[in-house]
Amino acid sequence: MQGHAEDARARLRPGAQRHRGRLRAACREATEWALKTADPKRPAELRQMALAADWCAPKLDATARVALTRRLLAALAGRPRDAAALRSAVFAALAAFDAGPDARRHCCATR
Repeated sequence: MQGHAEDARARLRPGAQRHRGRLRAACREATEWALKTADPKRPAELRQMALAADWCAPKLDATARVALTRRLLAALAGRPRDAAALRSAVFAALAAFDAGPDARRHCCATR
């Protein structure tokens, strides 16, 4: 019985490795876009930045994670003007909040 489980795992590993590689590449692309191209003043792009930060955080190195969190926090400095902007600000706040205690203090500070 144990031999069959090991054999099944061995057959699954190459596919899992490919999947992880594709996921890592997708996260790298999403993070590059969020850091270099995205306009956080546009609600749809801020939302996508927040999703990239949330979903890709485990795949990012510390430098990229900090840079993305700072970009999200900077976007939260203003007040949302409409429902789409509010939704995106909530996404950004949640993603930044997950980044750690410093981000939480900045995110939740009273103005």
